[in-house]
Amino acid sequence: MVSAAAALAHLGRPFRYPRGAVIFVQRDQATKLYLILEGIVKLSIFTAQGDERIIEFIRPPRFLGAPDVFSGSLYGITATAYTNVLVASFGAEQVRQLLGTNREFATCLALSLSQHARALGRQLVGDTFFPATGRIAFALLNLAIQIGVAADGGAIHLPITQQDLARYAGCNRVTVTKALAELAAAGLVERSKRHLFLPDPEALRRWLKEIQSV
Repeated sequence: MVSAAAALAHLGRPFRYPRGAVIFVQRDQATKLYLILEGIVKLSIFTAQGDERIIEFIRPPRFLGAPDVFSGSLYGITATAYTNVLVASFGAEQVRQLLGTNREFATCLALSLSQHARALGRQLVGDTFFPATGRIAFALLNLAIQIGVAADGGAIHLPITQQDLARYAGCNRVTVTKALAELAAAGLVERSKRHLFLPDPEALRRWLKEIQSV
């Protein structure tokens, strides 16, 4: 599918965003759809007080802004470049035309929407059915899918800070620190200032299943 996204890139207008740049802001008018070609984008919602909840991290060949562009409403999320990012943008009228004429575009968009719905479902599961440490463990496994970098022996490197993990899991920083300490003591997580490391993701999954059955 990444090659499929590259094949669609010439249909849109290319834009590059450095790490930390905002692609669009929650409550902006939703006039453009974006296809990610390179890099990782962070999707967040913000309260009126400025508190952030990270919804998902996404990579190519995902689309940004689809539900809001289709409904002609405001963006419901803020999209920020988590790494350096390359996107192709499409105006609303162009999107409607492509959906009727370009099967590859329509398929890529449908898969992107499906993945977003599944990610929201997984996050709801974590919020609802796990105690604090289990919630963090479940978040780490989801992040392994979204932004994980494979290492030797099946290990996974996660380029995320503990603060962003807290924003993703919907917990405060103290809860995350305590949970990571417990997981680290069990040999399931290794920590550094801006990164986390899962030496054996399958062991973390088994641990999570065990606490679910208690």
